[in-house]
Amino acid sequence: MSIEHIIQKNIVTINSDATIHDAAKQMYEKHVGAIIVVGHKEGKKKTPMGILTDRDIALSFGKKGKIEPYSKVSEIMTPNVVMCSPKDSIVDTIKKMRSNGVRRIPVVNERDQLVGIISADDVIQRLGNELHDLSEIINLEIEKEAYISSPVEKDRQLNPQIKIVI
Repeated sequence: MSIEHIIQKNIVTINSDATIHDAAKQMYEKHVGAIIVVGHKEGKKKTPMGILTDRDIALSFGKKGKIEPYSKVSEIMTPNVVMCSPKDSIVDTIKKMRSNGVRRIPVVNERDQLVGIISADDVIQRLGNELHDLSEIINLEIEKEAYISSPVEKDRQLNPQIKIVI
């Protein structure tokens, strides 16, 4: 299964020359924990140059003991950001997150233009839904088996949503 249908397409971006104050304000207003830092690389528009997370801001503060709110995003962002394609599989994306120690990855098209972002939370939610669907199948099979094997007609109690095919 590819990540194409679970990526978040409402992406919050900021230019690398913006301030940390601008970034933090956007994160607060848009309720996100990461902003993709974009620029124009070699004539390509909206190309990810880095990522700035709430954790980057916290670590910068912890390291320096203070944050200069009007310093540039480029000073504390994670450059050379790990990226993936919408056609990448969930498994490959998880491996990429794990091997790079990241929870969020910008998703780019074949021209390296930003088309979305995927987070570990997105993957967990999708896989959780899939596991729930599988558990429903198991529950339906158990109910079906109980219905079919019940010795007395009056003891057969079946969920009305179940269709028995014999």
